[in-house]
Amino acid sequence: MAYRVELSQRVAKAIKKLDKSLQKILTGKLQEIQKNPYAAYQLTGDFKGLWSFHFSQKGTEYRI
Repeated sequence: MAYRVELSQRVAKAIKKLDKSLQKILTGKLQEIQKNPYAAYQLTGDFKGLWSFHFSQKGTEYRI
């Protein structure tokens, strides 16, 4: 089954404001999620049914 990542206009605008190297890394991570969305962590409690994908760059933790 093929998956597709859709970004809201607000998110797309926020990504454009990021450093070019971080944009490239984030684009790669979004492609990873598109290939296998279940590689992320499944959330629990009130967030059951949602997933969170984490990565770090230069000591900063990012979550999608």
